[in-house]
Amino acid sequence: MGTLSSEVSSAVRSITELSKNKADFQLLEKRAEAGDINAQFNLGVAYYYGKGVTQDKEKGCVWYRRAAEQGLLVAQYRLGCEREAEGDLIEAYKWYHHAAILGYPAAQEKLKELAANGDVVAKAALKTWSEIQDMLKKANTGDRDAQGFLGHEYANGPANRRGVPLDDKEAYKWWLKAADQGLADAQYMVGAWYCNGRGVEKDIEIGLKWLQKSIGQGNAAAQYFLGKTYAEGQGVDKNESAAFEWYQKAAEQWYPAAIVQLAWMYARGQGVSKDYMKACEWFQELAVMMRFPEGKTYLEQLKNQGVREAEAALEALSEIQKMLEKANAGDKDAQFGLGKRYSSGTLRNDQKACQWFRKAAEQGHADAQFALGIMYTYDGKNVTKDDKAGFKFFLQAAYQGHVYAGFHVACAYRAGQGVDKNESAAFEWYQKAAEKGYPDAQYIVACAYSVGQGIEQDKKKACELYQKSAAQGNGDGKTRLEEMAKQGIADAQYALGVMYANGQGVQQDSKEACEWYRKAALQGVAFAQNQLGWMYEHGQGVVLQDKKQACEWYQKSAAQGNVDGKTRLEEMAKQGIADAAEQGHAAAQGLQMVNHTDVEGLVVAKQRETISQGTTIYEQHFIESIAQRTAQIEQKEEGDHHASAGNASTQCVNQLPQKNEAEPKAIINSKNSQNKDKFVRLNADAAKAPTATNGNGPQSWYQWITGSR
Repeated sequence: MGTLSSEVSSAVRSITELSKNKADFQLLEKRAEAGDINAQFNLGVAYYYGKGVTQDKEKGCVWYRRAAEQGLLVAQYRLGCEREAEGDLIEAYKWYHHAAILGYPAAQEKLKELAANGDVVAKAALKTWSEIQDMLKKANTGDRDAQGFLGHEYANGPANRRGVPLDDKEAYKWWLKAADQGLADAQYMVGAWYCNGRGVEKDIEIGLKWLQKSIGQGNAAAQYFLGKTYAEGQGVDKNESAAFEWYQKAAEQWYPAAIVQLAWMYARGQGVSKDYMKACEWFQELAVMMRFPEGKTYLEQLKNQGVREAEAALEALSEIQKMLEKANAGDKDAQFGLGKRYSSGTLRNDQKACQWFRKAAEQGHADAQFALGIMYTYDGKNVTKDDKAGFKFFLQAAYQGHVYAGFHVACAYRAGQGVDKNESAAFEWYQKAAEKGYPDAQYIVACAYSVGQGIEQDKKKACELYQKSAAQGNGDGKTRLEEMAKQGIADAQYALGVMYANGQGVQQDSKEACEWYRKAALQGVAFAQNQLGWMYEHGQGVVLQDKKQACEWYQKSAAQGNVDGKTRLEEMAKQGIADAAEQGHAAAQGLQMVNHTDVEGLVVAKQRETISQGTTIYEQHFIESIAQRTAQIEQKEEGDHHASAGNASTQCVNQLPQKNEAEPKAIINSKNSQNKDKFVRLNADAAKAPTATNGNGPQSWYQWITGSR
C-alpha cells in the first residue's frame, strides 16, 4: 500500500490517543453513527489498521464508504486504494475519479499513473478533466443543465468515453436535483428509475408522477416509456389503446423505439385498426431517413408473411434513398420532395418539412417558398408563427409567377399581415391572380368591379369574373352571380345556365339550366337561344320534347349570326323537319335586313330590353359578326322564295354568316387560361363544357398545402 497519507497518519495518531480512554472511543462511535464524516473516516482507520479495536478491514471499509458517500475526499481516495488492493479496479477507479475531480491531489496523481500504465478510461478522464470539473462547479451552484449532464454521465459511465465512472446513486442524485428544477429529461429519468428500481428503491406510483411531469413538457422518451408501461401492464392495467396513443405521440417526435412499436401495432392491429400501409411507411422512415437497418429487416419480415404493402415499400426504398442523396447533394427538387413528404400524411412533421422546404427555397424553388409562406403564416404545426417571414416567402414565390403566392401577397397587403397595409398593392396582386385563373382572386376582383371599389364600376366585367370563379367551385361567386341574374342581367342568367347544364360549381341540373337559358334568351342572348333550342330538340330540362320550339329558338339565334343555330337548322332540314326549313328561310330574310337596320338596334329588337349596363359580351360578339357580313349580304341576290321548302332552306342557310373561328359557342373561361379574354366552345350536341383540370396543376398543389378547396 506504500506510505500512509498525512490524513491517515493523523487519524492513526488520534485513534491511538482515543484508545487510551474507553469513554472517548465510545464518543467517537456515537459521532460516526450520527453522520459526522470525520468521525466515520477516523473510525474506518481504527478498524482497518486495528488501532484501539480489533483489526477488521471489511468493517473499516464500511466506514470509509459512509464518509466517502458524504463527499469526504480522503475517504473516497482511501476507499479507491482499498478497492484496488482487492482487485476491484472498476470500483477503485470510481472513487479515485470522484476525489480527483474535486481536486484531491493524491487521487489526481493516481489517475495519471493509471493512464501512463495504459488504462483507457483514465486516459479519457484526463482529456475531459476540465469539462467535467466545469460542469461540476456549475451543478453545485444550481445549474440544472449541468446537473442533468452529470446524471447522464454517471448513469452511462465509461460508455460515454469521458472517463466518468458508472455510478447509479450519483446519477440519481444529480437527476433528482435537475428534475426538481423542472428539467424534462431529468424528470423522465427519475420517473423511469423509480419504475425500474434502478439507483433508488422501486416505486411505480412515484415513477408515474415524475413521468407525467416530463410528458407535460412534451418529452418523447417519457411518452414512449408510458406507452411501454401500458403495453406491458407494469404497475397499471394493460391497455393497448393507451399504449398506441403514447407510442404515436413519441413517434411523431421521431423517437426510434416508439416508431418500431407503433409500426408493429399497425401491422398487428393492436390498439388500432390493422393498417399495413402505415406500418410500412414508418418502417421505411426508420430504414432510410433515420438509417436504422432494422427498418428494412422488419419490412422483409412482413413481406415473408405475404404482406403486399411491404413488398412495394421495399421496392420504393431505393427511390427514397436516391431522393435523400440528391437532396443532401443540393438538388432543390429533391429537397422540395422531402419537404412535401413530411408536410402531410402519416409522417407529417412540420419541423422536418420546414427544414427541407427552406433548403429548396434558398435555391429559388417557388413551390417551396410558397409552402414556407403557408407554414409560417397559417397552419404550421410545431413551427413558430411568423407573419413577416411568411410574407417574405410569399413575395419571393409571387415574383416567380406563382399564382397562389401572389394571391396571399394580396391578402397580406389587404390585411396588413406581415407588411404595411396597402389597398392599392393588394388589388394589383389580386388582379394578377385573377388573370391567371385563381377563383378566389376572380371573386374578389369581381366584387371590386361590381361596386366600383378602387376601380371604375363595371357590372359586365364583374359578371364575367363571378362566372369564372363560380365555375371553379367558388360558392361566393355563385351567390353573387345568382343575385345579378335575379336583377335581370342577361350575362349572369346565361352563365348560370351554362353552370347548371355542365355541373360547373353546382350540381348538374338540366331543368334549372333551361330556366336560366330561357331568361337570357328572352333578353336576346344568341348563345342562350341556341342552347334553349338544343334542350327542346333533345327534350332535356323541358316538360316535353318539342322540335318546333327548337327550330324557333335556333332561328332566333341564327338570325343574330350564331353559327350553331344555323348548323342545327340545316341538320334538322336534312332530316325532313319542315319547321326547320321555314325557320331557316326566315333567318336568312332577317339577316338581309341588316343593311337597312342599325346593328345594335337589331339586337335590341330581338326580344330583349335594353340593360342599363350597356351591351353584353354576347352582343359584342354578335355585333362584330354581323358587321363583317353586312357588306356581303347587301351584294347577294334575293333567292328564289317560291322554291320548295327544302331548297329554300338550303339557300337561306347558305346566306347566313359563315362560321367565325373567333366566335365561341359559349362564354366559358378555361381554368388554366393565362388570357383573361380566352374562351372555349360549348359542344351543343353533348351539352358539356370543358371541366376544370384536377390533375397535378397548381390548384391540386394548393389543396395539398392548405387543405382548402
